[in-house]
Amino acid sequence: APFALRPASSSRPGAPTIGSPMLSQGARIAVISPSGISTPSRLDAGLLELERWGYRPELLPRARARERYFAGTDEDRLADLHLAFSGQFDAVWMARGGYGLARLLPKIDWPNVAPVPFFGFSDGTVLLNALAAKRRPAVHAPVLHALATHNDQATRTHLQALLSGGKEV
Repeated sequence: APFALRPASSSRPGAPTIGSPMLSQGARIAVISPSGISTPSRLDAGLLELERWGYRPELLPRARARERYFAGTDEDRLADLHLAFSGQFDAVWMARGGYGLARLLPKIDWPNVAPVPFFGFSDGTVLLNALAAKRRPAVHAPVLHALATHNDQATRTHLQALLSGGKEV
């Protein structure tokens, strides 16, 4: 049977459960583009989806930058990544995958990376693995560029349950 999120009160022994919310309503989510360029309409749809769920996504200053096929220069993308993990936000969400994040990894100021959840996949897998190795919260989840337009309702429902601790949103 496919994995299903069950309320913490589930009576089935060993059933996967979700306890406290990963993010509280109104949580500030830094949105970064450490890899490729997002299609504006698709990214905007993802931002609106998070807002509908009760969160406050904030597109960081260089998230819509363009440098060849990257979302800005390495320095721009690294600056946004450092700002996102500075402790000013409750979570960090990747706008889009692609290529380029691995180029930033050796330059990350790890001692100053706040232990907030990071959401992403594709090129973000390299950061997910680095964060997990450092025992930081890392969630393999849809990128915002695709959240509202390229994921089915079941995926969005399960993700909402993960974020809210199993509570209906």
